[in-house]
Formats: sequence, structure tokens, C-alpha cells
Amino acid sequence: MSLEDRLYDYAGEMGKIQMKEEKLLTTIVRSKEALYEGETKASVTWLEFLFQQAVYIQKRWWFAQAAVLCVLWWMLFQMGSSIYIRKGMGVLSSVFAVFLLPELWKNRSSESMEIEGAAYFTLQKIYAARMTLFGMVDLLLLSVFFMTVAFTVRIGIGEMILQFFLPFDVTCCIIFRSFCSRRVKTGYFALLSCIVWIAVWVIVLKESIYQMLSVPVWSGAVALSVVYLVYSIVRTWRCCEEYREVNPLWN
Repeated sequence: MSLEDRLYDYAGEMGKIQMKEEKLLTTIVRSKEALYEGETKASVTWLEFLFQQAVYIQKRWWFAQAAVLCVLWWMLFQMGSSIYIRKGMGVLSSVFAVFLLPELWKNRSSESMEIEGAAYFTLQKIYAARMTLFGMVDLLLLSVFFMTVAFTVRIGIGEMILQFFLPFDVTCCIIFRSFCSRRVKTGYFALLSCIVWIAVWVIVLKESIYQMLSVPVWSGAVALSVVYLVYSIVRTWRCCEEYREVNPLWN
């Protein structure tokens, strides 16, 4: 007999067997338990999962961020501190943050969140890993940048915090707040908002306005931006599973 005939006969014999519903349900429950136990044993550690997510991130954005810091260091080294350098520092720090956009929005722009939502790892874990990776790399880049500036350029720490971190934090707030908003459907809105913020920062940083505002006002603005940035990141992490490109088929 051919294999097809043997399978046909076997299917006919199995069709005559009457299975008890209780036995069938017991088999299903035990199968689920065995599957869960196997997945638990084969699950990767947090570091392994972090490494896997690092493979999916396009490294060109990190190189672009490093290039922005190199340009900024060259400007500071060649020209020193002036109102124009302050404006340039604010613009480039915002550009440094804008390079977060492509990786943060690629899941929604490529309509892959529905697929990742059905994966073994939750979207919260995926976004936590990617934001952690970008935070680690950005921290490394900024540490090297500030150490280099400290040894080669005479500029105060307070001025660096004000001129670099304030526009950087506000830009990050715009990016993460736009991403966790249901009304914003595309990353272009976040990019446009960042461009508007850069223009506002250049206008605000006029010498007359800069001298008019006191140190406590600038310090309060920096502290407020840091607090709101933490809030935006936490909200993005908590709500990332609620945003889908399409409605589920069963609704």
C-alpha cells in the first residue's frame, strides 16, 4: 500500500474511535502545561534579550549621534563660547535627540506592532529593551563628549547643562509625548514639533532675553524638563501595547 492509502485507512480507523470529552480536556490542559514548561526552560535571560534587541537596531543612528557630537565639539574648540555657539549647541543637542525618532517609530510606521503584540515577548519588554539600549549608548557618547570638552574647551558645567541638556530634554519630551499619544499617527508630526521647538529656542536665546532670565528660572526649567521627560518615558512604556495600526479582526 502507498503511504497515502495507509494514512487514509488510519484516519478511517481513528474516526471510528469515540473519545471521551473529559479525557480530551485533560489532554489539552496537560499539553498547555508541557508547552509552558518548555518555553520557561528555553527562555532567554534579560541580558540575552537585550543583546537580541540590539541586533535589530540600525547602528547608523548611533553613528549619526556621534557625528553630531563631533561637530559640536569642533565648534566649541574653534570658536569658544558666544551667543552664536549657544544657539548652535541648542540646535545640535536637539538634532542629537531627533535621531531617536526613526527607531522609536519604526514599529508603527512599518505596521509591525500587531505582529509583535502576538509574539512571546510583550511590547513593553521590547520597548523597555530598546529604550534601555539607546539610553546606554547615549550616556556613553555624552560621557565621552563632556570629558573631551572638559579637557579641551574652557566652558562652565552650568552653561553646558543649560545650553545642551535643556533643549535636549525638551526635544526628548516632545518625541516620547508624541509617541504615547493616540492622536498622533505618524512620526512626521513629532519631527515637525521638534523643528518648531528648535526655532523657538533660537528666538528665546537672544542675548537680551538670556540675560534677563535669572539662574533660578533656568534651573527650574531644567528640573521641570527632566521630571516631564521621566514621566513621558514611563507613560510610553506603560501604554505602548495600547496603540495599534489596525483594529483587531474580532471587533
